[in-house]
Amino acid sequence: MQRSKQVLLIFILWALLYFIINYLSESFQSYNYSLPLDSLFPLVPIFSIIYLSAYVLMFIPIFNIKNVKAFGFGLTFLGLITSFIFLFFPGTMSRPLLDASVFGTILSWVYFFDAPHNLFPSTHVSFTFFTSLILHKNWIYVWFALICFSTLLTKQHYFLDVISGLVAGAIAFAVYKRF
Repeated sequence: MQRSKQVLLIFILWALLYFIINYLSESFQSYNYSLPLDSLFPLVPIFSIIYLSAYVLMFIPIFNIKNVKAFGFGLTFLGLITSFIFLFFPGTMSRPLLDASVFGTILSWVYFFDAPHNLFPSTHVSFTFFTSLILHKNWIYVWFALICFSTLLTKQHYFLDVISGLVAGAIAFAVYKRF
């Protein structure tokens, strides 16, 4: 249980860093990572539930793997690498107007708490890809794929953010395996 607390502390520290960088990025030059492909993905607010479920998937390894220390090391590496990129290459994204439906309201809360600057790479994709590779189960990969689509269908990320999230997650997995 002690190691689980250490991993949770790593995540809390990363989350604080994430929100500090996101706040600071408001005054930085931002980059638009959109591609023409992004216009093919409509806004589907119900996917906000799948988007939020990424936080559950991120922590499943704490309970299912033997080497929690290696998981914590990979998580730390991933958090530092994404934070560095966010700090020097903040993104920008115009967000759509949302309706007053239940899912539109949930998504508006996501928009409120997460300004559109820490986009590239998508941490939802990178962290869940990292944990999916560790767990290596078919149902986890399906859940992960849904999370990838949710980042696009909630207009939280661009396609390029998803691709770069895959790369960051794979690098963190390589670090985890090396550990």
